[in-house]
Amino acid sequence: MSKKIKVLGHLTLCTLFRGVLCAAALSNIGYASTSQESPYQKSIEDWKGYTFTDLELLSKEGWSEAHAISGNGSRIVGASGAGQGSVTAVIWESHLIKHLGTLGGEASSAEGISKDGEVVVGWSDTREGYTHAFVFDGRDMKDLGTLGATYSVARGVSGDGSIIVGVSATARGEDYGWQVGVKWEKGKIKQLKLLPQGLWSEANAISEDGTVIVGRGEISRNHIVAVKWNKNAVYSLGTLGGSVASAEAISANGKVIVGWSTTNNGETHAFMHKDETMHDLGTLGGGFSVATGVSADGRAIVGFSAVKTGEIHAFYYAEGEMEDLTTFGGEEAQVFDISSEGNDIIGSIKTDAGAERAYLFHIHK
Repeated sequence: MSKKIKVLGHLTLCTLFRGVLCAAALSNIGYASTSQESPYQKSIEDWKGYTFTDLELLSKEGWSEAHAISGNGSRIVGASGAGQGSVTAVIWESHLIKHLGTLGGEASSAEGISKDGEVVVGWSDTREGYTHAFVFDGRDMKDLGTLGATYSVARGVSGDGSIIVGVSATARGEDYGWQVGVKWEKGKIKQLKLLPQGLWSEANAISEDGTVIVGRGEISRNHIVAVKWNKNAVYSLGTLGGSVASAEAISANGKVIVGWSTTNNGETHAFMHKDETMHDLGTLGGGFSVATGVSADGRAIVGFSAVKTGEIHAFYYAEGEMEDLTTFGGEEAQVFDISSEGNDIIGSIKTDAGAERAYLFHIHK
């Protein structure tokens, strides 16, 4: 399951490559669903086809992004808005959309969901104008607080919803823009251990049983590595030869970790960390790829990659092969999460009208 990355688009508080605007043409901007034979049966033999669904919007002229999906694919969370400056946390169930509200401010976004779909986490503006992590239990949105500062974001949640992970500014480091990885458990926030010589970190995802947390952290000045926390200790997962890496998602048992890293030639590549080794997953022909989600058993990985022409395409990686999924509506698309069973993939596209739209891609096996 996924977790999250940093931000460059609508959700400038959420995740690193999630805000990259990707173009994809849909012949119909409205709610649409299509089913056809999968073009990948030769390389992924158990696929019998797929169904693509354009998810509902809060506003007819608005936009949406799907960020996380429950274990069985029945619930999807993300954000939707009426325009560029509007963003509200939402949940989709049976393809219908419902807003979750805010903590009193104007904006919010849902970033993670528990396996059973009952617990949703994310961030919201407060009445005072700060950004705080929240948890939504199906009835109320609750403020998770911070480490004595004004900023926090929840990015992931354990399978049963009892442990939440994310980032928080600290009272000491807020003036310098520092934030640290944290976890919330039983209503209390706790800072996760930093790497030696490190001043900041981010927690992006947590294993289903809550024992392993992953993200990234500073190991020295201008050197950022993917990290994991386990049994109150922090471990560097390294990089693919470059100076920056981040772990974004983790399998149910914590043994398969995926994310992205810079390489020694300056490119950014998706990685899979397994058996104490970081493996380069390559790209779809361009110089950029990011892994954003992994199935519960660690066998299916999703993300997005540049192709030779520079467009960003969604990918599905399994059995050593990276497959281009961007055949369902246009030239470009992004993927942000995959369900535990590996049958449902979510992400965002861009319509002919220029609006970002959330989608659900269901694999028939």
